[in-house]
Amino acid sequence: MSEDWRRNSAIVAIIDVALLGLIRAHDGKGTEGERLRTAKKALLGIDPPRGKPVDHDIPELLYMAREYAAERGPSAFDEAYTPYWPDADESKFRSKTALAEEAIAARLRADPKAYVYNHAEKVRNLEKKFTSQRDGLLRLVVGWGAEAHDDIIGSQLRDLKVLMELLGIPFAVPSWPSRDANSLN
Repeated sequence: MSEDWRRNSAIVAIIDVALLGLIRAHDGKGTEGERLRTAKKALLGIDPPRGKPVDHDIPELLYMAREYAAERGPSAFDEAYTPYWPDADESKFRSKTALAEEAIAARLRADPKAYVYNHAEKVRNLEKKFTSQRDGLLRLVVGWGAEAHDDIIGSQLRDLKVLMELLGIPFAVPSWPSRDANSLN
């Protein structure tokens, strides 16, 4: 895998949720968001984003990846466990725009607190993110259930909690990793 993990919002979201588990279990100065950005800079060299807060769009991107894979059916896998469809006729499947539109609608139905300020811009951003992160997103959803991201990440966070507690370090596992990863950036 040659992709830089820091450019994959799904992977960064996993890091965010793991760091939040430590942040929430310990008192400190500043908001959770400020503490998260400070920790990411100090530990991983990830600079805080400039401008408006970043929305990782994790629920929408995972929805797009699940639908993308479901349309194409059973996949083959390359050496990095990235699914691909060698004989797929792409003209028969929904466009990234259609997938983005459906993902936004699904998110709004599922999360009453979700809000889309500029629908056309949101669609363009989702298309761009999906294109750049497609392989990583597909690795997260192919072969897993509908709540793959939360199931996989939740399992890993529970394991991390056990390790931290063995070391005497408090750790708080979030109940909904996708929402936590999206909420503080």
